Formats: sequence, structure tokens, C-alpha cells
Amino acid sequence: MNVIGGTSDEIVKALRPGDDPSSSDKRDLANEINNAFLAPMARYVPLSSVPRQHLIQPAQSDTVITVTSNAVFENLLKLNPKKAHGPDGIPSWLLKENADLLAGPIAAILN
Repeated sequence: MNVIGGTSDEIVKALRPGDDPSSSDKRDLANEINNAFLAPMARYVPLSSVPRQHLIQPAQSDTVITVTSNAVFENLLKLNPKKAHGPDGIPSWLLKENADLLAGPIAAILN
């Protein structure tokens, strides 16, 4: 894979290998690149503005989700200790090794 870098003339030569960089007009090249990106927009059809309220289901107020400590324990055991820690900064190996101690308190926090 060739890496494009260097002066602007070298970049133009890499983009247009058959042309001499001194004779090519950089503005024409910029317009060609712009047109290449805009070409797919010629077929663009906006979505209809019909409201899609029938697709949205309201939340059922009587549904209560509970998390069992056993479910938390099983999910803690599934953690990959070689993966990076999350935003809390707690390493996954620590959570996995102490899953039996942490499952109850985590389930209580989630519920």
C-alpha cells in the first residue's frame, strides 16, 4: 500500500499518475474529487414526513425488571480478563475473581 505524503505536487501526481503535476490544474482536481463525493447525492430521495407513531410502543407501567444475584454472578464470570476496563476503572479480572462476593451487592444496586 502506498502512503501519500510529501508536497502538494507529489500528492497530485499520486492522485493522477498519468499527468504531469506542473501542468495539472489543482482547482480542477479539487472539483473532480468534490463531484465524485457528490455523485451519490444525485439519487438521494428524502424519507417521507409521515409520522411513525404506530412503530413506537409505549412502555408498560406494570413491567418491573429485576436482576437476580445469580444472573449477575453468571455475567461476571463471563468477563474476559484480557479486555480493557470500563469507565469505572475496575479491571475485569478483579470483577471476575470476586464474582461470588460482588454479585449480591451489584444486584441490590441494580434493583
